[in-house]
Amino acid sequence: MEQELNYTIAIFSQTLCEPCIKLKEDVRNMSERIQRKIEFFPMKTITGNRTAWCDSLEVAITPTLVVVEDNDCDKPIEFIVGRKAILGELPDILKLYSDIDHEHIDSSFINVKESEHR
Repeated sequence: MEQELNYTIAIFSQTLCEPCIKLKEDVRNMSERIQRKIEFFPMKTITGNRTAWCDSLEVAITPTLVVVEDNDCDKPIEFIVGRKAILGELPDILKLYSDIDHEHIDSSFINVKESEHR
């Protein structure tokens, strides 16, 4: 019997990073189902050093999205840097690495794109 893999979709950010702040707002405007699949993590500790996880994943700038298998958190499967690149790839990332149905993802991102033009 094959074991189903579980994934973490992690976004590393910093407090004073403008693209990070905007990306967090973008995610807050998405459906609750999508929000539950995306986890934000700080890139740096309170001392200003990169976290051990960021070091192991080689995250150097923010925002950065990383997808990892839950049983191998130090081996990135996907690695996307920058708010616009993350938003552009997020629908496909969610389709590949979450259990959210594709229609829900597509309709959610149509709404996000429409709100960007307002």
